[in-house]
Order: sequence, then C-alpha cells, then structure tokens
Amino acid sequence: MALDLNDSAQRMAYCLGINLGAGINRLPFKPNLDEFKKGFHCIFANATPEITQQQFQEFGQKLNEMLQDASGAKAEFDPETQKRYSQCLGIQVAFTFGDVSPELPEEAAMAGLTTVLNREKFLVSEETFKATMKEVQDLVNSSHGGCHCGHDCDGSCHGGHSPEEAAKNLAEGEAYMAENAKKDGVQTLQSGLQIEILAAGDAIRKPTADSSVKVHYRGTLINGQEFDSSYARNEPLTFSLSQVIPGWTEGLQHIGVGGKARLCIPSHLGYGESGAGGLIGPNATLLFEVELLDIL
Repeated sequence: MALDLNDSAQRMAYCLGINLGAGINRLPFKPNLDEFKKGFHCIFANATPEITQQQFQEFGQKLNEMLQDASGAKAEFDPETQKRYSQCLGIQVAFTFGDVSPELPEEAAMAGLTTVLNREKFLVSEETFKATMKEVQDLVNSSHGGCHCGHDCDGSCHGGHSPEEAAKNLAEGEAYMAENAKKDGVQTLQSGLQIEILAAGDAIRKPTADSSVKVHYRGTLINGQEFDSSYARNEPLTFSLSQVIPGWTEGLQHIGVGGKARLCIPSHLGYGESGAGGLIGPNATLLFEVELLDIL
C-alpha cells in the first residue's frame, strides 16, 4: 500500500507511529527492528505470537525495572533475550494502535515508527503532526469515553465478559497485591489502595478530592501490558479529581506537586466487574505511575 497522508486514517496512523517511536527511542534499550516488526505484525494480522504470556509478563517487569533505573544507562542483553524483548515491545506498541482504533492501517503505522527509529525526515509538517495528534486524542476520548486515563465512563465501551474471566482476574489481582504489600516503601491504605512514593514532592501542596490537577502517567496491567500513557502521547493530562476512578481520587491526594508515585489499584477502586474497553477486563487490578505536575 502506497502511503497516502491525505487519507485521515493513514495520517493518524503515521503520526501516532512518530509519537510512539519517539518514546521507544527514549527507552533504556534499543530493540532489534526486524524482531520488533515481527511482534508488531502478528497483532495486526491477528496471528499467534511466538512470545508466550509468561515471556510477555517478564518483559513488562524488566521494562519497569529499566525505566526506574536513575542512571539512564542503556541495557544490553544476549541475542536471544534481545530478540524476545524486541518482539514483546512490538506487540505492546501494536496493542496501543489497536486501542486507539482497529481501523488504523499497519503499513502507515509502521512507516511512522520507522521514520523515527531510523531517524529519517518526517513526511508531515510540525503543524500537521500536532493537529493530527489532536485528532487521535479526540478519537480515543470518543471511542473509550476517556476511561483508560482514569476518567469515569458511562459503560458504553464495556464489552461482554464471562464470570470465569472476572473471577480469574480478581484472584490474580488479590495475589499480586498480597505480594506487592511486602515490598519496602509500599503503603496499603484502609480502602485497599496501595501507594509507593517514588519521588517526594512538595509536602504542603497536595490536592484535595475536588482539585483539578495536571499529571503525567503510565498505566499497565499486572502482566506488564501498557494500556495508556500520557508520556507516549507527549502530552500531560488535566482533569478534576472528582471525575476519575476512586483509586486516582484517593491516591493523588497523597502526592505533593513535583512528586511521583506508583498506585496499585484494586478493582473495586477502578472499573470493577465492568472493566473498560478491550484491554481492561472485569475485576482488573491496575498499576499507574503518576507524576503530579501541578494543582490548577
């Protein structure tokens, strides 16, 4: 397929690829592009990945460790691990495209990604890029009701889930939180919310339940799969704490301006039995790294 940036879907896929490619370039490891493409393609083609669920979860945990390394040093792996992690990253990025819209074409998405990863000249102007990313964000908000970034939604984006899936997610989440509670620095609040302060902020300037805040955040499932990230969009989010899921409302009140924390949100403080969209299943436990930039 010849790239046609006059086509709205192709232009959005290309610009989102540029945006996510910039995030990949900031990661503490350099993926093998061929293996990355292989993982990326299998999601678009609805094919079975070579990567197992356990390997994908291992990658998510390792990626979190690398991102928390304050040294910023690039990680190096043996060839097999590099191959596996590159495929995992391709899968994770493809999920992000699918969550925006299943109609975004693979070829245009990969063109945007490789433009950045190969440090090639952009095929769109800065003005077009910014306008297109606004279209992408509007599409996300309209199709998901903003639910992946912590906002309450009206249930219209919830799919049908089986009781077995709900029970499985609940049990796995409870087991994860029981282990997480044992870690140094993790505080379990009376509500069941777990919070770990990663960077101390202003001890005085903390939001209330009614405050409007500006944040950067990254949300993942307990298997390491990312479902939303303001960092990936290069755009902080502004919202009122009265309009988000309870885990965010409570958790943000423990963070001072300039601070950063990791929230482990049990399902009853998240999206409960309904889930949210295609990635957040029923009774899912959610992990968020949240940076409080300002109180508005």
